[in-house]
Amino acid sequence: MLSVFQQILERVYQSCHQIASISLTMFTAYFHTHYRQTRRLILHF
Repeated sequence: MLSVFQQILERVYQSCHQIASISLTMFTAYFHTHYRQTRRLILHF
């Protein structure tokens, strides 16, 4: 019983870790793409 629960926890942890890394990668790519526009907007204000 405990081992099944442990397996479920490990799967949930792995999927959460995967989603977190993917979203972090996407955010980094988006930031690098729009960095100049964002900096221009900030400097404009």
